[in-house]
Amino acid sequence: MGESSQPETPRQSFRDANGRTVALMAGQTLYLSAVSPEDAEAPVADQTGSAMDRLGEILGMAGLDYGHVVSCHVHLSDMDDYAEMNSVYGRYFSEGGYPARTTLEVPGVPEGAGVLLMCVAYADVSEIEVIRPPEDRIPAAMGPYSPAVRAGKAVYLSGQGGRDPATGELSETSGGQAERTLATIGIILDAAGLDFDNAVLAGTYSPASAEQGEIDSALEGVFSPGAAPSRANVILSRLPGDIAVEITIIAVDDSYVTRLFMHDQPPTAASSPASLSGGVAYMSAMPGSGATFREQFLGALKLHESALGLALMQLPDVVRITAYLSDLADLEELRSLVSETFPESEPAVTAIQAHNPDGVAVVLETIAVQ
Repeated sequence: MGESSQPETPRQSFRDANGRTVALMAGQTLYLSAVSPEDAEAPVADQTGSAMDRLGEILGMAGLDYGHVVSCHVHLSDMDDYAEMNSVYGRYFSEGGYPARTTLEVPGVPEGAGVLLMCVAYADVSEIEVIRPPEDRIPAAMGPYSPAVRAGKAVYLSGQGGRDPATGELSETSGGQAERTLATIGIILDAAGLDFDNAVLAGTYSPASAEQGEIDSALEGVFSPGAAPSRANVILSRLPGDIAVEITIIAVDDSYVTRLFMHDQPPTAASSPASLSGGVAYMSAMPGSGATFREQFLGALKLHESALGLALMQLPDVVRITAYLSDLADLEELRSLVSETFPESEPAVTAIQAHNPDGVAVVLETIAVQ
């Protein structure tokens, strides 16, 4: 899988009692592994509080607190728990200082829990800024989250849906919703002094009923071939408020973002295999091939390694892995394989169940820091 390299960016791993990485600090950015509740059988309000308390403990290991959190993905096993989760989640942050957030209902959460957190924090609070476009130009927030948060040169956007900000109405088509969502994202990026050329990683989330071709076409309407961000296109169960498409973006304050393509991959306007900015590589979600879970995991990681090579980076530079599993029964093998392939510096890891294409057991998305 490649030789170890000594990273140029200072980094520090934080581990639990079992030696598993719970967070990894790379420079000023803290990437956290999945944060689970203590009791997966408890009411969702208690689960949310438990996961948030655990989040605080992990932040404390790095000398940080909730005010340093800039982005969270909240994975629910049942979107009907959205309001109850919100009522607890919001108490942990100061009003007006909420992180960016993306909330998704997934087919399965590890250990059968009702809620799972995947968060990013930033050490220098003087470089954290909430981005607020004019309220009448974007849909009203459905919970305690900010439209976007700047952390140094990175800007994390909350997941956006396709509601018209004036009427609250949704298009009847996936493509129409995706176009309206991207228009909202454009407004938020503009409020941050950025545009779509600054996007480095996009997450497009939809239920199986959504028309994927229409979503791709909407993306191709705002990105030109070779200038699209890296992307994770994930088929899940349900999104907030019955929207058919949710899109989230990480953008960077960088006038020249490098898109990296392998020699056999022609540039497209839907995604790029890797986007490089300031020594950080954001890698598209990629499946492997093979008859076994191990073969598919190692195959997917090999693809990431090849793309990283174009950025003069290697696997030890990976700081975060997001794994989309077809079957959560493969979780323990995933953990073993991560430990095996990252013996010196295990990255932060989050795994959830998703509706992967037929025959695909695992899809991996990574972020690497040089």
